[in-house]
Amino acid sequence: MRLLLFLAVPVALLRAQTPGAQPLQVPTETLAKGATGIRSVGIAPITPSRPLPSARLDSSAAPMATVQSFSSYEWWDTVTIPAGGAISLDSGINYAASDTVRVTFRSVASDIGNLVSLASWSVPEIDHFNAQDVSLGSNYFLRNSGGAVFSVSGTQFRLILANTGATAISLSSVLIIARSQ
Repeated sequence: MRLLLFLAVPVALLRAQTPGAQPLQVPTETLAKGATGIRSVGIAPITPSRPLPSARLDSSAAPMATVQSFSSYEWWDTVTIPAGGAISLDSGINYAASDTVRVTFRSVASDIGNLVSLASWSVPEIDHFNAQDVSLGSNYFLRNSGGAVFSVSGTQFRLILANTGATAISLSSVLIIARSQ
């Protein structure tokens, strides 16, 4: 009986909806390759710069990447999303051999409920990204941490993070894991 209650409470919390929530409008320029996010806040996409060994050596703003036999992953430190704004995280992983991508977030404060993450995909032959799935931070069980699993729908992945709140969200880490098929 305790196990059933343990499982029922998180499921009920995940289904809770935020009253008065407005749909997120992502500008089409955010989905264009080379886009700079929402232009009014002037934030450029944060792109992976170099592969690194799996041992963590520094805490730079550039993502850290490594490849294992079962998956590839990248992570970013110190990602700030301005109030009412959005940023784009461009992955350097080739998702051709992956079936899912898992994304996790950890916020410095308890404001993850204002985070909206949008998975968008592209292939080298087209000059834009197509929006696929949305994950709402208001559905996460914890107030400072959460994540989502997205199906792979291309070889190039762009994660768009939007802040629906009135104050900036400071993420201490964003982790992207591409699971191989």
